[in-house]
Amino acid sequence: MSHTRGLGLLHNELQVGREVRNRRQWLKDPDTGKRRYVDRPQVEWQTRLLPELRTVDDATWQRVRSRIVTGAGLRSRIGRGASPRTPQRPNAINLSSC
Repeated sequence: MSHTRGLGLLHNELQVGREVRNRRQWLKDPDTGKRRYVDRPQVEWQTRLLPELRTVDDATWQRVRSRIVTGAGLRSRIGRGASPRTPQRPNAINLSSC
């Protein structure tokens, strides 16, 4: 998930009733001939308010955003030796000692 593009549940502004469009555009790669997405500058994004789609209040949204910006949600896992993308798994049971 990409927080810069607003992807994922915790980064999607639609949760607070803001729809953002025109973030990316399709461009054809001249070398390969394939189309790919290219991010547009933020000044070109189009935003409109849709309060009927709000699922999170502003206070909760701001708390989550501040934790994401500071990385508070990742520090505890990284401190235990896990990478930010590696989910925590319970320790395996050693059956050889039984």
